[in-house]
Amino acid sequence: MSKTVCVLSGGLDSTTLLHYIKHLNVYDEIYAITYFYGQRHSKEVECAKYQAQIVGVKEHKIIDISFLGQMLKGSALTDVSVKVPGAESIGDPQPSSYTPNRNMILLSIAVGYAEAIGANTVYYGAQKQDIYCFPGYTQVITPHGIKSMKELKEGDLVSSMDYKGDFSWKKVTHKFKSQSSKLLRIWAKSSTAKKSHFYFDVTPGHHIVKADFIRKFDILSDVAPIHGEARDLKIGDHLFTQRQELDTPYFMKDVIDLMEYVSDECKNKSLKEENGYIGLNKKGGSKVKRYMTLKDFSILSAWFATEGCINNQKGLIICQDPKSLYFNEIKELFEHNGLTPNEQKYGWMTWNPVLYDVITKNCGIIENKSSSFTKKLPNFILEYPNNILNETLLTLIKGDGSFSIKGVYQFYTTSNDLLNQILYICTRLGYFTSVRQQTRGANKNKIWCVYINLGKKRPMFTWRGARLVSIEKIEELPEYEDLYDITVEENHTVTAGTNGFFVLGQSYFDATTEFVNRLNSVLDLNRKNKITIETPFVNMKKTEVLEIGRSLDIDYSNTWTCYSGEEKACGKCLTCLERLKSFQNLNLKDPLEYA
Repeated sequence: MSKTVCVLSGGLDSTTLLHYIKHLNVYDEIYAITYFYGQRHSKEVECAKYQAQIVGVKEHKIIDISFLGQMLKGSALTDVSVKVPGAESIGDPQPSSYTPNRNMILLSIAVGYAEAIGANTVYYGAQKQDIYCFPGYTQVITPHGIKSMKELKEGDLVSSMDYKGDFSWKKVTHKFKSQSSKLLRIWAKSSTAKKSHFYFDVTPGHHIVKADFIRKFDILSDVAPIHGEARDLKIGDHLFTQRQELDTPYFMKDVIDLMEYVSDECKNKSLKEENGYIGLNKKGGSKVKRYMTLKDFSILSAWFATEGCINNQKGLIICQDPKSLYFNEIKELFEHNGLTPNEQKYGWMTWNPVLYDVITKNCGIIENKSSSFTKKLPNFILEYPNNILNETLLTLIKGDGSFSIKGVYQFYTTSNDLLNQILYICTRLGYFTSVRQQTRGANKNKIWCVYINLGKKRPMFTWRGARLVSIEKIEELPEYEDLYDITVEENHTVTAGTNGFFVLGQSYFDATTEFVNRLNSVLDLNRKNKITIETPFVNMKKTEVLEIGRSLDIDYSNTWTCYSGEEKACGKCLTCLERLKSFQNLNLKDPLEYA
């Protein structure tokens, strides 16, 4: 005799699921389980009783687990002191109604009940959550520099903004790999910039934290962060980016330990450290300061990213005309950090295995190949303090730039990586920029020209610890496979982006296929009584679920969705609004009576 258990809340989704299971006509006995866990909208329990009778279930268990209301405080469902989420929370992946780990707890009890009665399936009414994901190349700010979303691990700390506009380090609690999806590229600019060059790529359903402008007497009085889906963003909407500098190791100290960045291969060489300098353990070997100041290291990296190359003997060379104003400046930089400068007809050369390893690994300089298209700054430099970044920018301009009579500096590069880095630095420092692509030489090589006005800083539109930027363009990108999402403790936001950093939301993890798949993997360990959690609606939106219910002629007047706890549905809370929208999408009138 085949048996199954349906988790029945009395809401629209679970009611449709119960009738759908009966319509399948594959189970001899259907059992329903409903929970009272101290929720203020307990009227749904009465609706669950009604629906269980209509379907004719074999047994309807109503389990009192109201002690959870005392344990899981902070949710609007169980805590009367917490405001019920309304329209302002549409799109918020974890609104105030989120009850910590509720679905895991309820499903665990349902699985135990199923095993006790000899059922081998548990049905759960999870419906489709849009894909809330980032491509794997998305960059995330961490205390140890910038990491890609693909590199990020559960337990890592990331920059996260709370709803007061303050940033802090928060732990990644979950990481998911998702199916492929099309992407949107969102371009943003400062409130006064004519053109911008920073953006992020994200799936259309992802939650974005955008700014809601609060006005009193038609005067801007405050700004509030609200959630919305990427697909609903419009040109002119404002997003949050990080303004304040967090207390990262780079800001806690003013030196860099080169040995933290060398490869294992280099460490295995016969290195010798003496009086704070490190090099090969042999006479005549050039040594370098192990602990270089952030300023010196960033300036040295900027020279290598613009004028640097290597020779066959693994010598590091900074090319510069001996008549140049900066020729002796480079020599002094070498000497100040313990390096032995050897004058060449085309610049200065030095030789040190540690510095060679760090520079070639992080500055895109390739042995025996032209590296002008791959040169870049080490990514971790982008998290240095603003005064260091300013020195870095000036050095980049000295290397591959010029000064125009209009007071605007020009910087030239063929490297896309270096282009994006210098635009990020200018954006962070508040300098006006514009970019043009030019063609030069007999080979008609394409080169980027960045115009930078160092004499005029744009007035940053800021809000507490964040800065506001406005959307200027939205592009559709092709389908992409390498997608990930994370959940972050407490704030439920992450500061991330592709070319610039934005405050982005996250998914509601326990209504995802990944969540259900992992639970079923755990249940597979039960070799004696195999039980599977079934979620037939997980790839359907609420409107599609409602269409199934209409085909089954379900009476939805005896279902309950409202969170308010009043006698009549409020029509204003988050779930009421989502329910009403589903009926409107099908041009149907909701039979439920609203206040």
